[in-house]
Amino acid sequence: MIKLYKILTFLLQPIGYIILMMSVSTVMLGLGNPQLLLGGAVGICIFLYLFCGFRFLVKAVVGNQPVKAKLKDWIRVNSFVCLIQGVLMLFSVIAVLYLIPQKDFDKTFRMAYDMIAEQTQNANMGSYESFANSMRGMFRIFGVFEIVLLVHVFLSWRMLKGYREYFSE
Repeated sequence: MIKLYKILTFLLQPIGYIILMMSVSTVMLGLGNPQLLLGGAVGICIFLYLFCGFRFLVKAVVGNQPVKAKLKDWIRVNSFVCLIQGVLMLFSVIAVLYLIPQKDFDKTFRMAYDMIAEQTQNANMGSYESFANSMRGMFRIFGVFEIVLLVHVFLSWRMLKGYREYFSE
């Protein structure tokens, strides 16, 4: 279990920094459009969870050093946000890839393709089929990320219980 936790933690670290950069941009855009603030805040929570989980792994699990009890609280609170976001996003991915009929998928993404093509008239967008395949691929990547994130959350909860003596006041 510890090896899997280490591997997943190191795999998720670079993704966490990418999410942080996108979330900061989203929060900045959210100053003009408040609907974007929630997405940015959730992204920042995911980054905080991954960052705190990495610190816990390096200091307590690998380094056998005591860590502050606040770190456990940060991991727990942000893991609940990750859990909710992960489940909702996984349902969305499953719905888009497997539950929505092909004609509805094509209708929705055809509109998106047309809007993007209209805005970028000079750029070579390629065919709609390549656009739809890349969108499906993107949803598959999100699905894999969400599964890995959810497994990491559940492993974190087990690790927090197993290493509770390392948390000091």
